[in-house]
Amino acid sequence: MIFVAIEGARAILNINTFRDASLGWRNTMSFSYSKLTVAVAACLAGSVAMAADVEIYGKVDLGLEYSHVSSDVAGDSDSFKMTNGGSRFGFNIREQINNDWAIRGYLENGFNADDGKFTTSGTLFDRRMILAVQSKTYGEMGFGRMGTVMSTNSPYALGIAYADPFETGYTADYTISGLFATDSRANNAITYFTPKIAGFKAGVTWSFQRAGQEEEENDHNDRVLAGLLTYENGPIYVFGGASTIMWGNDNEYADRKDSVEATVGLCWSAMDNLKLYLGAQWMKDWRTLGYWSAEDGSEDADGNITWGQENGVDGMAYITGFRYMPTGQLTLIASYGYFDGEQDRDEFDKKTGNVTGSKTWDGKRHRLSIGAEYDLSKITTLYAVSNYTKNSGKMLTEEQKGAFDSKYGALVGITHWF
Repeated sequence: MIFVAIEGARAILNINTFRDASLGWRNTMSFSYSKLTVAVAACLAGSVAMAADVEIYGKVDLGLEYSHVSSDVAGDSDSFKMTNGGSRFGFNIREQINNDWAIRGYLENGFNADDGKFTTSGTLFDRRMILAVQSKTYGEMGFGRMGTVMSTNSPYALGIAYADPFETGYTADYTISGLFATDSRANNAITYFTPKIAGFKAGVTWSFQRAGQEEEENDHNDRVLAGLLTYENGPIYVFGGASTIMWGNDNEYADRKDSVEATVGLCWSAMDNLKLYLGAQWMKDWRTLGYWSAEDGSEDADGNITWGQENGVDGMAYITGFRYMPTGQLTLIASYGYFDGEQDRDEFDKKTGNVTGSKTWDGKRHRLSIGAEYDLSKITTLYAVSNYTKNSGKMLTEEQKGAFDSKYGALVGITHWF
């Protein structure tokens, strides 16, 4: 992470290295200039920012992954490929207005390190684009594109991410998102967080339209509301929160029911070199679970209407695990998760699209993930992780996208922060 500012005719360089719990090791270099501060962000904005500090940072993550998937419906498959582990670059901007108030900017773009392309085509800052007002007394309010307070996407993700032993740094085969309902990033969003008071902190996110731009007809917008309360006291961090996606009724084949989840969890630093994690979640009509998703329906070339489900998943999910550092450079990780749920499914006449009946499909998922991370330096880490997932029940094993019977795999790679 590089921080640049200018002070008179002389420059002062400071290098600080630190580790963020969810982002890994990061290196910060800073230059300060007294009367005129020229932020690196001016290169993007085409103007000089007065009295603004800019931090530039990035991550390059590449790995090799083997995966075997067993499915009675689709058949077995094997893959061996190069993977991109959330590579990114970003800018953290801060303008101190006075001793209490500051203006903050969080801009972050994801890219594929294996081919150099943007993660999201046509979007410059797909991971976050936030302009915020911050106060030591009153808290922080941010506007733009962001993860909600109940997502796993920083900087406002202070809930579900803290129940994940893999700290959301890997794919859904390893992280909490393969078991829990998690909010995605939302456009047109506002988040407010209180300052910490007696160990407590509260936050809320509202999105006028989570994807794309707002439509004139409000009931066509997919809106999001999420709330969170956290408590931190020494080695213990506890959270509880909930979120809902209020789907716009603009799907031709199935008007989706609103999705709701409520989650509690904790992270406990039981010893200096040992962290324990625990989380539990209730979900109602949630439409994704890892790579699995409920079908919205479509029409084929002959005019036949395929399955279109207004109901998502109802169920409970649990996760537990640890991070243990036997040495200053090596971290051992283990996680076990379990999901138990069901989906009420409509049956259709494929010619007319009329509902002819309904049935309930259930599904269970067990998942074990283990891994090791070895720090070559404060900004470069080698990792090796492995997982096994077992599904049962028609909901997770038949017909719908992402369904399978069992899956196992392994991933080795390297992460470098700059």
